[in-house]
Amino acid sequence: MAKETYYFKHDYNARNDFKISALISDHGAAGYGIYWCLVEMLHEESEHKLPLEEYFYRVLAKLTSTSVDDVSSIVHDCLNIYHLFTEKEGFFYSERVLRNLEEREDIKKKRSEAGKISAEKRKIAAHVQQSSTRVKQSSTRKGKEIKGKEIKEEENREEENLKASGKPDDSNQDVELPKIIFPFNGPAFPAAWNDWKEYKQEQHKFKYNSLKSEMMALKALCTLAENNEAKAIEIIEYSIGSGYKGLFAPNNYSKSQTPQSAGTDKNPGAKPFNIREEIRRQQERA
Repeated sequence: MAKETYYFKHDYNARNDFKISALISDHGAAGYGIYWCLVEMLHEESEHKLPLEEYFYRVLAKLTSTSVDDVSSIVHDCLNIYHLFTEKEGFFYSERVLRNLEEREDIKKKRSEAGKISAEKRKIAAHVQQSSTRVKQSSTRKGKEIKGKEIKEEENREEENLKASGKPDDSNQDVELPKIIFPFNGPAFPAAWNDWKEYKQEQHKFKYNSLKSEMMALKALCTLAENNEAKAIEIIEYSIGSGYKGLFAPNNYSKSQTPQSAGTDKNPGAKPFNIREEIRRQQERA
């Protein structure tokens, strides 16, 4: 027998029904319990009816720990006296049970239809959302294409106006960028300074962040070297050889032992290196 597990309505005041009251009066709690046991079985059965046979009475008696005679008597009275069940072709059923089942099927059908409608609405909403997204994406692409076209047209107009005016197109000409002005002429000092920068980068992971910071370092070196090129180169070589992070003069370095200072034969007429003046010159050239 195919069975399903569902609940069914059980009125909390069922015992006060006249028919049920008569059943309890005649058969006591046993009659009341067997009645509800029969109602449960009628809900479970696929055809929702039970046989009026002694073998069934025996099964029910064993199930409820009651005698076969008591079961037979209770079923008989429910059919013929209390009219709680209806007999048909050797079976009995309950009108109340059939109504419960109809209501349950109606609820299932309504829920199923509601679920289908809800699913269809979600499907439509998702389709609308996808369509809206595609439209937005298409509009964005078209907007970008139009914007790009407008920019290209503007560039073409500017080029045509430039040609019509006869002015040279200097958009591709190289712009002279600010560069280091070394305090000493000749190739020796720039080469030594480049060695110093490479050493700083390789050994100490240091790099001058701006033109101004590099020129300030040059000014400090010129001050330390008393504005003398040979002395400045010697300081660079000594600092690299010693593994220093900064520029330092040798310990035995003194004015009496230094190479020729500013104004000597090495740099006749050399002037002190002025960082502000060099930056100003760079800005004017730019």
